[in-house]
Amino acid sequence: MTTALSDLIDSSAQGSLSLALICIDINEFREINLSSGFDVGDAVLAEVVYRLRGALRQGDLLFRIGDDEFAILLPSILHEDHAILAAHKISSSFEELIIVRDSEPMDVRASIGIALYPDTADSEGELLRQATIARYRAKSSKSPFELYKKVLTPGNMSPVEFARELRRAVSNNDLELYFQPKYDLSTRAITGVEALCRWTHATHGVISPAEFIPLAEETGIITSITSWALNSALRQCSEWRVNGKPVVVSVNLSAYDLDEGDFPELIQRTLRTWRVNPSQLMLEITETTMMQDQQRTIGILRRLSEIGVGLSIDDFGSGYSSLNYLQQMPVDDLKIEKDFVFKMERSESDIALVRTVIDLGHSYNLTVTAEGVETDTAEKLLVDMGCDFAQGQYFSPPVPADDLEKLLD
Repeated sequence: MTTALSDLIDSSAQGSLSLALICIDINEFREINLSSGFDVGDAVLAEVVYRLRGALRQGDLLFRIGDDEFAILLPSILHEDHAILAAHKISSSFEELIIVRDSEPMDVRASIGIALYPDTADSEGELLRQATIARYRAKSSKSPFELYKKVLTPGNMSPVEFARELRRAVSNNDLELYFQPKYDLSTRAITGVEALCRWTHATHGVISPAEFIPLAEETGIITSITSWALNSALRQCSEWRVNGKPVVVSVNLSAYDLDEGDFPELIQRTLRTWRVNPSQLMLEITETTMMQDQQRTIGILRRLSEIGVGLSIDDFGSGYSSLNYLQQMPVDDLKIEKDFVFKMERSESDIALVRTVIDLGHSYNLTVTAEGVETDTAEKLLVDMGCDFAQGQYFSPPVPADDLEKLLD
């Protein structure tokens, strides 16, 4: 593929047309091999190739680049919408069940990533990297396909320079944790805090997590940031306990953290290092992250639950809300997506959705936390609906550790 890609980039550079690279990964193909056998797996791949070829134009090029990974080159497109249309056709080709001999019909799906030359990439290697990142984003969000978009960086920093600065900030302990309190709606007492990363750059000032977390995930720095956040949060948790202010601290996880095979062991080591009881740590995992590889995620969460840490589904309601996975996941808390909480004062449908999530959580013996509470009206609505906990600007914005200790007092 690399020779063809290089030649196409050279020819595209001489004209006015763009080039698109589409990377495709067959979801849960390993499970097909393990459950049905390699013969069935090979037959599935043959059917996948047949369908992919049927979705291509004349002149488009199809390559197999891994056991269950494919790449398609679209040599000439006028606009990114043409690449999106191609990805839509490819995704649609997987809608029909695949039947192999006497096996049960299989619902085989794919994650698809798109990158464009010269719109975002200026070289063969960069185009492949971007398409791979977009494919991973599609898999993480459970969307059929994603188009790569460049990460915006502060000032005039290039992504490479930005990543280098972020690595330096992590190694030099230049990041800082802020803590947003979580209130018990029945007592108004602070029962926990959520640890949130902040980065103050020497030149560019405060850089929002919305800016640096996506880059951290793309470059693999996110696992170092999570490790730093865990150590910092548990060190602070230990100090508060010694000062007679025991509080549960929540730390957010990325999908990349769960890809680390020894993540539960990392949690155990960090708890031992700071002599924190596992019950004082809550790990927050987004609903879409949980759905990325359900069986593997369930296994990891069960290991974490056995350690004794709390588990919360963050942004609940924004993704799949499947009763089936709620029955299987060993979670303790549902966190209602803040947009629903924010909009419920103006929308009866959002009030109904929030009430449904609260009732659903309670039916599974889970606590329910509302985030994004900004008014007394929102608080009263949540109290009337029986919500357990809440956090948001109405109660307190995220604050440094010293300020949080004053709130605890």
